[in-house]
Amino acid sequence: MTSTPFRLLVVNPNTSVSMTDALRPVVESVLGASGEVTFFTAPSPSSGTEIHPGALPSINSPQDCEASAQYVYPFVEPLIEHYDAFLVACYSEHPLVGMLGRVIQTRSRDEQPKRQRYVTGIFEASVLASLGVLAQLSPESAFGIISTGSVWETALADAVHAFLGADASKRFSGCRTTGMSALELHDAPAEVVKERMANATSRLLRDAPQTRVFCLGCAAMVDGADAIRLGAGRAFGDGKDNDIRVVDGVAAGVAWLVGACRTHF
Repeated sequence: MTSTPFRLLVVNPNTSVSMTDALRPVVESVLGASGEVTFFTAPSPSSGTEIHPGALPSINSPQDCEASAQYVYPFVEPLIEHYDAFLVACYSEHPLVGMLGRVIQTRSRDEQPKRQRYVTGIFEASVLASLGVLAQLSPESAFGIISTGSVWETALADAVHAFLGADASKRFSGCRTTGMSALELHDAPAEVVKERMANATSRLLRDAPQTRVFCLGCAAMVDGADAIRLGAGRAFGDGKDNDIRVVDGVAAGVAWLVGACRTHF
């Protein structure tokens, strides 16, 4: 194992610089002195140029994920040799994770000396972290996701099942959404966002009271833990959150990449 500082690239595949900026405190807090971080935001098209369908200020569907991956990949691929780890900061089954992973794997076979690099998305990292937390809780406990628009209720459930390699899992209780896009979530007044997230949490707990771990299902949900606990207190009816755990995929992703780079998994 090594404690040598490594270089991390955090990729925001939408064009909203403000969303990227909101990630900085979480990333830097978890990373600490472990490495150096650079933030990448999908470029906004220049004035007068043809607008690419993947140059999106907010990613609001699986179709947007595919389009944004196709748009961003040519910008990120030339940067691979300069970094040790890559975090795709879009809460989805984002194709960019696999696209980068495949080219990283190909290059690692050809490089001499070999250099291992790692990539994950905040979705994948949050699922892994949730399963780790559930191992400490009662066997019937499950994790769920609170996300943005209603399209993600099915899309993220399908993504979890695909990631786990199973059509269903008693460890996953489902996804509930706020009805807001990622951009709306970022720009709306804090109290409005908190109320929407709390309501979504309460709905999930009413439908699946075994849920004890909640994933923040959008990169724009930084600092969303209080809203989750508020909703849990309402659902339990006693104002108490009953030891609810909240997983921030951004923090989970950085933590996983730090561990991978140190241990060379």
